[in-house]
Amino acid sequence: MRDMSQEALKHSLSFAKTDEDWAARRKVFGTAFTKDKLQKMVEVIKESTIAAVKKWDSEFISKEAPMEVVQEMFELLVKITLKISFGFDIDEEMMPFMEDGEIKTKLRFG
Repeated sequence: MRDMSQEALKHSLSFAKTDEDWAARRKVFGTAFTKDKLQKMVEVIKESTIAAVKKWDSEFISKEAPMEVVQEMFELLVKITLKISFGFDIDEEMMPFMEDGEIKTKLRFG
């Protein structure tokens, strides 16, 4: 177990040797995670989480219905990841889909 953690830490930006490879990776991550971008990410996470809690309240808590926690958390994670990474909101967007080799009407995700 210790060998695994040492191997993982060796490739971490925080614990890697400060060589040219580290500097190149640090530069890439530095531009991806500026203060402004992180604030926008936090706002997406906050808004998505509030919306999920409201949904859970109306669909599960108020009805005392069982909830698939893993499924709900996975959906929340996917929504946040798509919104932050691509600006894609699966609750609002319509996507075309293929059926029998043809593009059909649009499919709503949410």
